[in-house]
Amino acid sequence: MSLLDRFYGNDKAKEALVFYQRDGRFPHGILLEGTEGSGRKTFARLIAAAALCEGENPPCGQCRHCRKILKGIHPDVQTISSEPGKKSFSKEQIERLRADAWVKPNEAPRKVYILCEAQYMTSWAQNALLKLLEEPPAGVLFLLTCDNRSKLLETVQSRVVALSLMEPGETLTAKALLEQIPCMRMTDVTGRESLRNSKDLVGIIYHTVKFCDYYGFEYSKLRKNCGVPLLKLESDYTAQSSGQLRTRLEAFAESLSPETAVDKKGRGQVKR
Repeated sequence: MSLLDRFYGNDKAKEALVFYQRDGRFPHGILLEGTEGSGRKTFARLIAAAALCEGENPPCGQCRHCRKILKGIHPDVQTISSEPGKKSFSKEQIERLRADAWVKPNEAPRKVYILCEAQYMTSWAQNALLKLLEEPPAGVLFLLTCDNRSKLLETVQSRVVALSLMEPGETLTAKALLEQIPCMRMTDVTGRESLRNSKDLVGIIYHTVKFCDYYGFEYSKLRKNCGVPLLKLESDYTAQSSGQLRTRLEAFAESLSPETAVDKKGRGQVKR
């Protein structure tokens, strides 16, 4: 099973990735264009994993390269974004990238650079990157993400292969939730905590397994401190529960409208 099977929707982009991997010739530059929530950064990591994967059905998620990439600790895969408090990439970041790109990989056959939110790059930064895209070092793959390719210089656009991504939609989102294994007791939950503290958070779907006592304590704590609409889903993973959960997800999504506010205790919605 490939990790691509867990990335819902965007079949054309996934087909292109499979073709690159099987052909053995990745473009030296790929631009992932899509709105927020379309999975640009996630898909960039999948491309990186596929490019370095040593297993069957890349990205396999099990080989040493895939595991390190998914954990964000692979020495040959770098994710670059604007520095805290700034939108644009700094001159120092681009200069470090240009120098590092010519250094040989540490343990993989190639190096991958993921440049997030490239639409915020200044003209100077884009032109500096263009020199690498025009004459790329051997074995280097550049992955750029952006919300709209028109915000990039035409010269940059001409040097990369563009793949468009779209949000999966409510049906696929519900399907993805139903196929997740929700127990987090034995895993690192720091990623989940960071999501809860995000300034862009508008609602929380708390997905649990029925009859699991652990969730009673965690949900109770979350409910007291939650400042956004909260939906609790309990699943027994039967076919009968699928339709019920999808209905509740759709209703919850409809409630998250601009006219909806949360009461002071965060326990419901108040229409204004």
